[in-house]
Amino acid sequence: RIASTIGASGSTCSEDSLTITFGDILVYNKGEIYFDEDTELKAAKILQTQSFKIICDLGLSNGRFTAYGCDLGYEYVKINADYRT
Repeated sequence: RIASTIGASGSTCSEDSLTITFGDILVYNKGEIYFDEDTELKAAKILQTQSFKIICDLGLSNGRFTAYGCDLGYEYVKINADYRT
């Protein structure tokens, strides 16, 4: 979803330059998805922490941007936890 949203944003980022880390776990690297059963278990542990970082390196420049998010409520989490994309 994150990579898809970046792609739909109008950014000049390419899937071949994009890197996404979830906490300290590499999940996407320049067109390759790194998400297996072991990674999923590690990600589940990260989700149980009070806060964590999702880092999206577009591979475009040295610029930085920080965005903050929050839990959007039980129903939102329940709906989105019932499937994988």
